[in-house]
Amino acid sequence: MNDTLLNNLAKQFESHRVVFWYNPSSEFSDQLDVMPDEVTLIRASEYNDFAIKYRLLTEKTERKFLVYYEKDKPEYEDNWLLDIQLSNTVFGTDKESILLSDLDLPHSFIGTLRKHLPFFSNKRLVKKLGTLVSNDMSEDAFEHLLLAITAEEDSFNLQMIIDSLVADYTGGGQLYGTVKEYGVNQLLWNDIAFLYGYSKEKPSIEDFYLSIFETSLQHFLGTETSLQADAYGLLKHWKDSGLYKVLSDKVAEDLSAPKHLADIPI
Repeated sequence: MNDTLLNNLAKQFESHRVVFWYNPSSEFSDQLDVMPDEVTLIRASEYNDFAIKYRLLTEKTERKFLVYYEKDKPEYEDNWLLDIQLSNTVFGTDKESILLSDLDLPHSFIGTLRKHLPFFSNKRLVKKLGTLVSNDMSEDAFEHLLLAITAEEDSFNLQMIIDSLVADYTGGGQLYGTVKEYGVNQLLWNDIAFLYGYSKEKPSIEDFYLSIFETSLQHFLGTETSLQADAYGLLKHWKDSGLYKVLSDKVAEDLSAPKHLADIPI
């Protein structure tokens, strides 16, 4: 067993008393004698599930255990040790499990991690994630952190992320393309829909900021607005920053704002 694998396994025992390891290839089966003295190895093939549960919950409850299976992890309904497994952790040698171990996140995060595997090919962003992630955050907070980091922010703040994406887009950048590549674009649009009421079948950065200005124009003209009230707050924020100057001339032309305003009686 190489040092990296052994260190990752040992790291699991820092916060868990019981570690489950499903290893159908059995490639490390003859190397498990390197476990620390305080860890008791249970080869699951030598016991039935009831005997394992008895040992874990009744016998030597202060000791740490590695429960080693030479088979695939069973489905929840077939796992008689599921309660213990969920309250502890599962160790794995696949890429996703090693990433979870490096980030000190529970095995329950593996589905979320798999959704965004392209993110983890970017070593710079992964290094940044390692300094910002915490093992007590929820999966939702973790996913929002991935969105923030992808948008070159250090924490999740929807307004700041929007600013970053809009500024990059108007400057000819490809930051939103990276957001899509890493699979956090739908999370972005869900949050935008909830806060601003912007919901399109094919949303885009350009169409979003056009809709923000359009809502302001509609409000000024006294017609029904397409977005929620928070859209005005975002526009006011842009007026207080350099973004408004960058966007306003182009948007005025796209929305034919001068023509609409010229038709209003004094």
